[in-house]
Formats: sequence, C-alpha cells, structure tokens
Amino acid sequence: SSGINAEYGGTCNKAKPAFVQRDWSAIVYLNSPKQGGEFVITDNKFKVTQSLTPSCGSIVGFSADVFHGVKAVQQGDRYAIGMWFTHEISRAIDMDYLQRRIDAAREKQSPKKEEL
Repeated sequence: SSGINAEYGGTCNKAKPAFVQRDWSAIVYLNSPKQGGEFVITDNKFKVTQSLTPSCGSIVGFSADVFHGVKAVQQGDRYAIGMWFTHEISRAIDMDYLQRRIDAAREKQSPKKEEL
C-alpha cells in the first residue's frame, strides 16, 4: 500500500513513518509494456484479488490504504506517474514553503552578477 506499515496476514497500520497524509492514490500509465508490469490489488495476506494490465493513457485510482503492488516487467519498459491526494487541508503541502525552497535552490545555482 502507499507507504502504509503492513504486516503479513496482519493489519494496516496507518501511522508514521508511513505516508499518513495520503488518502487516495492514482497511477497514470505513459506506455504499454509488452509483457508484465500488471498493477495488482491484494488482500491483507498479499493474495492477488485484482489485476490490471497497464495501457498507455489509462489511469487507475484507489484508496491509499489498499494493499497494492506491481508485477515485474518481463519485456519492454513500464513508465507511469504516481500521484497522491488528501482530503485534509492540514495534511496538504505548504506551497509557500515549497516555493521558497525552490527559489533558494535556484538562487544557489544561478551565477552571481560579478561572475558574468
């Protein structure tokens, strides 16, 4: 599952260090592997209950506390974008803080005027 602390045959403990801010997950497939790479949902004993063959342009969404995984790609490549969502504003990313971090990193990388 999405960073959930899972124990074989046990419980799904949604607590740190798991990614507890995640309520919903989604995967967008950017290509179709020739063989393998299926997305799977399992029960709490990791027995596959559902399987989805990735197809370019498809998206799968699911509750973030669902046990899931990906089978190995046997032939070709698998390209996908993983996304996570929350319905609690208190768990959302502080965008102002994130922007300040990005600006600081850019400032470190840009040449100083004296160097030009």
